[in-house]
Amino acid sequence: MLRRRLSGFSVRRTAPPPKPSTPTPRRINAKFVVKTGSVPSISAGGSETVVEYEIPKGYAFELVYLGIQPDYDPATGASYAYHLKVAKTGDTFWPPEDDKALCRAGLNWFSPGTANAKKPLFKFDEPGRRGNLTLKFPSGSKAQVIVFADPDNDAGAVKGIIAGYLYDNEDLTALFGAGVNVNNFDKLPGGANQGNIRKFLWIHGDYNTQATSGKQRPDTVLQREVQDWERITLTHVGFKGTTHTQYMRLFDTRRKWTLPYNEPYFYVVEGFNGVPFGDADEFAEPLAIPRVTVPVFNNTVLRVDVWDDGNAVPAKNIWVQFRGIYETLG
Repeated sequence: MLRRRLSGFSVRRTAPPPKPSTPTPRRINAKFVVKTGSVPSISAGGSETVVEYEIPKGYAFELVYLGIQPDYDPATGASYAYHLKVAKTGDTFWPPEDDKALCRAGLNWFSPGTANAKKPLFKFDEPGRRGNLTLKFPSGSKAQVIVFADPDNDAGAVKGIIAGYLYDNEDLTALFGAGVNVNNFDKLPGGANQGNIRKFLWIHGDYNTQATSGKQRPDTVLQREVQDWERITLTHVGFKGTTHTQYMRLFDTRRKWTLPYNEPYFYVVEGFNGVPFGDADEFAEPLAIPRVTVPVFNNTVLRVDVWDDGNAVPAKNIWVQFRGIYETLG
């Protein structure tokens, strides 16, 4: 203790109080894992588990990346891997309901991320964030990617890959909040066991589209009925037509809403398509709907209308796929 005389005053200097100790944050010990798989063929109308990963006891799994290398015949261009589903130990849960995530060559949003692919592995969302829409699996379960073949044709060899993170209980609490553990991780958004209130990244498409009339009028080629307990926020759309598809619009049958608003709508003739499909073998991404326009569908029918140039387009010659956010309202 020191004393100093200043104009008759005595000033006492003391050491500053010690700073409170701050606990060192726990380092996240997440483990990045990659799992691949393949099947030599898939029978027409059938399905096969292409990738399967059993989550170790004591860990939960966040599936972040998914890639598919579908069958392809270079001589004919044929590919008959139709669509995929993700399952938890045999129970499919994504995409929800009867929605289909197309994975046929030329219609595949799930790039395998190989050197020849024009896109990286498909990514569901940013990992390790509260409220994200990655796919989530609990301890001891199996993450499975199931590929379905065309109803009328056998598919050849199909390969797949998934990648993501393993978390222990402390990791989950630090990243996703108190109460989240390896046994209930799949109850979060994107999880396989969310209950009545569910939320997923949404992908749905089909190439089982209807023929056009050949009369240069709007023909409905594809539609998705949205129930009163469902809500779909549409963020992207991809379209692949022919030299005879001219214009395309999206239509909400309840609100009488169209995208785009003005005629003659999207120009989609092959070679000059303003709504690229966004396949793994294309540099272009599917059309992103501007945030100010992003439509929400509930208790309605999401419809795809196409105008031809006077020449009818046969059934199964137009391909459409959507991306967005899917929610159930309880």
